[in-house]
Amino acid sequence: GSGLSRKTRFAAGSMADVLLLAAQRPWTAEFVSSLSLAGLDGTMRRRFREQEMTGQMHLKTGRLKNVYATAGYVHARSGREYVVVILQNYALADKGPGEEAQSALLRWVYDQ
Repeated sequence: GSGLSRKTRFAAGSMADVLLLAAQRPWTAEFVSSLSLAGLDGTMRRRFREQEMTGQMHLKTGRLKNVYATAGYVHARSGREYVVVILQNYALADKGPGEEAQSALLRWVYDQ
């Protein structure tokens, strides 16, 4: 499951802190490899295919009605690595416009 819940409250900054901490642990490689690779597998297999960004993002996604979330790591074109956390919570966030907005933001981060 996505891990999302109507009863759970978690701020984007707190999730970013968890991802930053995970990146400093001895088991980092195993954790990161458990996330979907953009354009290649899991919930990200259909996004960013046949693009320079394929395989450059390790992300976990989650959806509920009117909620769409993505979090993980972006390996940018510059060689830098970024933690990303996107939490959308509004009418139809889990539909097309929500995914389009997230894709645009992920492309922007990759270009940094």
